[in-house]
Amino acid sequence: CLGLGAAHPSSSRARRAWEPRPPAMVKFGKQIKFAAEPRQLNHCVAYDVLKKAINVVAGDKSGMQNEGDLQMVKDTFGPSTGVGVGRPPDSRFHSLLQHELNKVNTFMALEIRTLADDMREIQAIVETPPPLPEEKLRVLESRLDTAADKLTGIEHFRRLNFTAFRKIVKKFDKQCAGSGVGVLATWFLPALLREPFVAESLDPFILALSWGYAAQRRHRNGGATATPPGCATVSSAPAAGTGEARTTKTFLVFPHSRMRTICSLVKRFDVVVPPVSEEARVTSPTSLEEYAMQMKRLLHSVTMEGTARAACAIHADNALTYYDDPEFTQYMARVRAEGPCGSRRRLTVASGQGTGEGPGAGLSEPDGSTTALTADAFVARSVPPQPPIDGRPVLKVTSSRVLLRGDTPAMAGVAIALDEDVRFSIVDDDVASADVVDFSYCLMEASCEHSDLEAGGWLEELRNSAAVRVTQGFSVGAHAVACLYKDKVPEVPQWYEHFQTMEYQSPPEAWGLLREWRTAVAEDTLPGDPMQAEGTRSPIGNSMVAEPSARAQEQSASLPVEPKNMLASERTMLEWLHTVLALAFLGIGLWQYSLSLSGNFQPPRLIGLGLINAVSWSSLALGIYSLALTAIAVCFAWYAVISHTRRLDALSVDKITERIFNWRPGPLMFASVIGLTLLSHLLVQVLPLWWSLGAN
Repeated sequence: CLGLGAAHPSSSRARRAWEPRPPAMVKFGKQIKFAAEPRQLNHCVAYDVLKKAINVVAGDKSGMQNEGDLQMVKDTFGPSTGVGVGRPPDSRFHSLLQHELNKVNTFMALEIRTLADDMREIQAIVETPPPLPEEKLRVLESRLDTAADKLTGIEHFRRLNFTAFRKIVKKFDKQCAGSGVGVLATWFLPALLREPFVAESLDPFILALSWGYAAQRRHRNGGATATPPGCATVSSAPAAGTGEARTTKTFLVFPHSRMRTICSLVKRFDVVVPPVSEEARVTSPTSLEEYAMQMKRLLHSVTMEGTARAACAIHADNALTYYDDPEFTQYMARVRAEGPCGSRRRLTVASGQGTGEGPGAGLSEPDGSTTALTADAFVARSVPPQPPIDGRPVLKVTSSRVLLRGDTPAMAGVAIALDEDVRFSIVDDDVASADVVDFSYCLMEASCEHSDLEAGGWLEELRNSAAVRVTQGFSVGAHAVACLYKDKVPEVPQWYEHFQTMEYQSPPEAWGLLREWRTAVAEDTLPGDPMQAEGTRSPIGNSMVAEPSARAQEQSASLPVEPKNMLASERTMLEWLHTVLALAFLGIGLWQYSLSLSGNFQPPRLIGLGLINAVSWSSLALGIYSLALTAIAVCFAWYAVISHTRRLDALSVDKITERIFNWRPGPLMFASVIGLTLLSHLLVQVLPLWWSLGAN
């Protein structure tokens, strides 16, 4: 669950690799080898070697260095990469991390430069006057598909290596805890976000890819457009007919499939550029000539170092404010009606202009209104006074939105909004809380002016790639209320518990880069750190990260224990009990037999409270051996029960450690004690026979 497949990111293996899985099932070092594309593997973080390097620079628990680990680190990083003595462990380990950062950044810059060159070749074909011959159209489509695959691979490379750096730094801090070494993650993770391979924006390439596909569609139509181009206008008044019955249809998109989903959608839809006031910003083309000119201008702004400086903005900041009364009447209507209903306020502006004007700002509209994707997709701040909404504001749903619209006869009237980094927050004035809850999935809302939303095969393609899922009757407003007011609402939606279980089972990296970053910062920030008190701004999406609230900590503590993990622990205990019971029965049987033995026509002679038959050397040895087996069985039966209890306690607090779940000394001691007991019994029984044979 930590990367795309080792094959191409669009392969079935890639989809399986990034499906959410229970934590701590496969070691991350093996997952990198499985998840990375073959051409990327040698340029990814040397995770296994860095694990060895932790023992080299900080020493193991005994304070000793392993010569094999030291030699492996020197072979990988060179003899002068900071592993020598004389510097603090965190400083030496940071030198190795910097070596890997340089490797990853260099490969990322090369990939960006290669992608820019590919897009320039596409732009050269696009600017060819129509009509294009069919062979050249096929070449254009093939190069666009290749560029889309490269874009998906770059995003996957970024996610995989960010996770690797986060995990290895956390492992270093864990091993050095209590040794006086500073916490490396508190300052390394914020710096990691400024590294080019993380901070590099791929939006210019998404927009260029969208224009390339749009130009290809227009070349096939002889240069004509089926619908007006996707450049929206700002609404300053509510849409006519706000009482419309039609609503959008909501799909859930896995965050790891976000880039693949966008690349799939731009094949058939135009990206709508949010309207902004700056004249330098890119606007949506309206003709083939403008597509070629805008692509050329966009790609020219991408420097040779791979830093995108294009002033393009395909994302918009979207904020939905939901209202309700103390009895949560509108919430219950959404839950029981199995879908959006009621009203809300929405403010959608270009990214970076902010949506924090307060709950009363924005446009009043029905929940799930199709005008949110069409006529009133973008809302100006200076809207006329809006009709009041019953109740008081209870929560706000914020997201980063990308809007797409169909421009072909098959896609005419279809509009799609893809929301990522979806977050819920309380805005009730009577509740003194700064709770911010991350929603695990991305949201995809779709509307259509005609009845056939799935026309053109775009939705079927997404379903085949395992990128989207459908939850019957899902409402983001109802889910947000259930998350933030679970103790106050009469009931939760039917999908709520399933979502909570899926979220608990999966590690942070399964739910998107931004959420993984927030989780890492929240875990590793020291108390009293200014970054924790004031929040840290991410270069990815301009999001703020604050200290986890009391509600978030309470929800984390009350997460359900996954039944599969509990049953696995119980099965392990039962396997132990089966083994030790068989051993106990064997010991008791041999003991009973030893008590019945007699020698030289003498009856059994019991000693030691009647537990041992001393009539002969053989019966004495057999009795001691059988009692030893029984004692070993009793001891390890208690070991199995105690280990099971410790595992349950660790699962309840989500503390998955090697010492609890993979403690090797237990099985080794069991096998060693049984082997030594058997060997001792054989020697005691066989040696007298040898001596007697030697005497004869």
